[in-house]
Amino acid sequence: MQLCVDRWPICLRPYADRDKGAVFALLSDLPALYPGGGAWLERRLGDVRSQKAFCTLAVSAFGPIGVTIETPKGANALKLSTIFVAGNCRRLGVGSLLLGRCVRRWLATGMKHVHVTVDQRRITSLLPLLESSGFESSGVEYDRYGPDRNEVIFRWNYDGQLCNHLDPTVFRGPDFQPREALRISTCGRQVSDGRPDDRLRDGPTLAACW
Repeated sequence: MQLCVDRWPICLRPYADRDKGAVFALLSDLPALYPGGGAWLERRLGDVRSQKAFCTLAVSAFGPIGVTIETPKGANALKLSTIFVAGNCRRLGVGSLLLGRCVRRWLATGMKHVHVTVDQRRITSLLPLLESSGFESSGVEYDRYGPDRNEVIFRWNYDGQLCNHLDPTVFRGPDFQPREALRISTCGRQVSDGRPDDRLRDGPTLAACW
């Protein structure tokens, strides 16, 4: 389903093969930020093509300006592998629209657990978006990509409770429900002082401010 937002000339739509070059251009910093980032993105887009992962694009008249990639981790769990918005399109609600589309899918499909890892140096820019979407920090993976390259782990858990994290002034259209119709919340986790288990070690998360 394609969602067009009246307030901005932006559409959310699924990734298609023709978008590959534009997505690589949008995520051009990935190889510099994460070892093997280019090869990782190639594999993830291959998984999207074979319907083993999900990729949603925020598209303007000039092409893709934002992207999410979701990687299933079993029947009721997945990793939000990527959420990114182009630098000149931030602070416009594009990240909120993208993550709202993800949350809508998780609710519709009965997803129970989602995690995302964020470079600790980017926490300030990502924290408002993640918290407003029901994520809570659950641990820190120290030195994940080298000395002082720590990754903070955030988790979203569905447990049937109300959580007013979708602002109806931002989330519009048939793909979104009013906040009172959503029944989700998070289960808190204590931030660890050690490394989380290796099940989280499945590749980088490229996250940028919304």
